[in-house]
Amino acid sequence: MEKIQKSSYNLALDWSSKSREHPSDNGATKALLKEYVSPLIQQGADTIVLGCTHYSFLRPAIVSIVGSGVSIIDPTNAVARELRRRLTANRLLSKGKRPQTVRFWTTGSIDEVESVISLLWNESVQVHSLPTDSVGTM
Repeated sequence: MEKIQKSSYNLALDWSSKSREHPSDNGATKALLKEYVSPLIQQGADTIVLGCTHYSFLRPAIVSIVGSGVSIIDPTNAVARELRRRLTANRLLSKGKRPQTVRFWTTGSIDEVESVISLLWNESVQVHSLPTDSVGTM
């Protein structure tokens, strides 16, 4: 398990730092994914869990590498449902009566996260720092 977690962490760092093109358009991203995913498949993995929210953008490339014999678990919808639940519970969910804005927050490096989200969002975005003492309080 430790080896798989380490691979996942390294992939997140490598992809976000090395790739400056959208993953669907990038042969370098696919090569990087192959480097991390192939050993897992060779060790008999039959399921891959996309453990970071931005990995959903990589799903098509991962599927093209591992084929149909490997299950891909994408928790993105569950994360969105939990976010909605927490926003509702804390009365922070917009009722849609105001113009909507999109804001991005991170406890990580603003510069790194901003470049990755801008890439995935297909436009320049601004990322705000989320104080670490507020994480887990909702």
